[in-house]
Amino acid sequence: MGARDRDLGGNPEAVTDTPLLYTAEQAAALLQVPVSWLRRKATARAVPCVFIGKHLRFSAHNLEMIIKAGACTPAQQHERRSAGQQHRHA
Repeated sequence: MGARDRDLGGNPEAVTDTPLLYTAEQAAALLQVPVSWLRRKATARAVPCVFIGKHLRFSAHNLEMIIKAGACTPAQQHERRSAGQQHRHA
């Protein structure tokens, strides 16, 4: 049993190929954004991230939060005319 198996409660079946943490390069590739953008946002603490010493990493949860924060809802249609105004045809 390896060290990683013990970290996951000793259950070897719990070990997956999915990394616990992603590098900035891996995270940027998953998010389909430039690495420079992701690093700049992380350094400014504008996106969730993990610093292990000076090493920048992202958890799967961090990536989910970045995606959710960037999600936008459909814009509501704004009426061009205020209530009570009618367009008159000549």
